[in-house]
Amino acid sequence: MEMDELDVASISGNENPGSASPVGLWSLLAVLIVAAISLSAARSIWRYDAPEIAEFDRSRQGQFDFHNGVYFPARAFIDGVSPYGDSFSQQYPVTRPLPLMSPLLLVLHAPLAMLPVRAAECLYFTFNVGLLMVIAWLGVHWLANAQQRITWFLIALLLITASRAGHTTLFTGYLTPLMVVGTLLAVSFSKSNPWLAAMGVALTSCKPTYAIPLFLLLLARGDGRAAWRGLGMSIVCAVVAVGRLLLVATPTQLWADIQHGQSAHMSDSYELPINTWTRIDSLALVAKWAQWAPGEVTHLVVMTLLLPLPALALWRVQFIRDSQYAAGLSSGLIAVSILSTLYHHVYDALLLFPIACGLWLGEPSTLRGTRTIRMIVAALLLMVAWNYPSSELFIKSGGTLSEETRRMITSTGPVALTAAWLGMCALPWLSRQNARHVT
Repeated sequence: MEMDELDVASISGNENPGSASPVGLWSLLAVLIVAAISLSAARSIWRYDAPEIAEFDRSRQGQFDFHNGVYFPARAFIDGVSPYGDSFSQQYPVTRPLPLMSPLLLVLHAPLAMLPVRAAECLYFTFNVGLLMVIAWLGVHWLANAQQRITWFLIALLLITASRAGHTTLFTGYLTPLMVVGTLLAVSFSKSNPWLAAMGVALTSCKPTYAIPLFLLLLARGDGRAAWRGLGMSIVCAVVAVGRLLLVATPTQLWADIQHGQSAHMSDSYELPINTWTRIDSLALVAKWAQWAPGEVTHLVVMTLLLPLPALALWRVQFIRDSQYAAGLSSGLIAVSILSTLYHHVYDALLLFPIACGLWLGEPSTLRGTRTIRMIVAALLLMVAWNYPSSELFIKSGGTLSEETRRMITSTGPVALTAAWLGMCALPWLSRQNARHVT
């Protein structure tokens, strides 16, 4: 049995960006971070989705997801209206009902829905910025040298806030950072603090596309305590939330509403793989070129067929020392597999930043194979999150493109993610490399 010695303290050299004048570098990075966040806020205002219009306008998506997926669903929940049915879209300024998400989401966002919509937007934008900071910190907190840790935290935060994934999240006001932080808590603390990890699993239950593969991969890694506690917590929270909706609807009506909301979501032409420029999962790549619109069952079947590969890699990890940091080998493998094997969009690529940091900075458990291999995988992960050339804005700025050219451009994200996923699955099988100082 091969056992690796993880010595995080060995990654604590004095070499780091800006060692001659760290305060000056920190100030510059802070200014750039504020600029990136400010640009997202400014574009959100400039391209603001006025909720009173209640029509989807591609040129005006500022806070659109906050209005349609966070604020007004929670407001309807408070008012005793099911946000999954037609009555919701008829009574509230939204474009369609809520898709298949746990009603726990409604409980979590209920305090925001008690505020005026403009105040709630500002508060949620600030909250999401805070969560992006948490994601950056989880990518670098394992570094032993304090000065080095601060420098790389600021670099990671800049990369996150300026990325397409970070900008899209702040611009549209989506709930992705909450799902990402929940996932990272689950994979980072499943052994050291199973109850905290279970809370992370419960948070991800708001979006089944996170919770289902996360639960299965935690089991594959041997983290049954956290996985099963998280499942139990998710069920209890969902049942409590459903109780509120069952005061105004029968179980049959509520189930019909949920089915209707999900059908409206999946049949929206904006979401179809052939049309979307935001999907990054592997099935989306196949469906895009096959001009195919797979349903929910197909997505789950494909996920089931793909998960044995990372599960086998996680089995291999048990024979080597693994830190279970968010930037560590097994945690990163789970994160990349969640996005590659099931329905996900570019904003979900926030989940890739911690493992990209771990690979780039040499988190000890990731030191397998050559440095070149690890750098290629890290670059592919960053490409998924930074893939501005495949955004609608860039595609339109390129003039009239043929359908095949457009498909090729919008395929770059899922191609990069699939390649990085295969690389991550291979890493546990490669030979151990000596730890080196971060440079």
